[in-house]
Amino acid sequence: GMISSSSDQRSTSYEVNLSTASNFSSFVDGYDTSNSTTATSVNFTNLEGGTEYYFRIKSKNKDGSSAYSAADSVITIPS
Repeated sequence: GMISSSSDQRSTSYEVNLSTASNFSSFVDGYDTSNSTTATSVNFTNLEGGTEYYFRIKSKNKDGSSAYSAADSVITIPS
């Protein structure tokens, strides 16, 4: 799946979190709190079929970072 964000001129990077836990107590490899990207869209690969995933994003710049976005979820198509 893919998520995208409108570009914010003040943001220099984004942290994208992906988890199967609604409280983000664990993360999908590569999408934990150390994740950082400058892309305004992310294409998630290697997801399990028939699984509910939760995602959230925060923007970062030289002055700090935003709060996390409200979490949203998607259920992948069963394989």
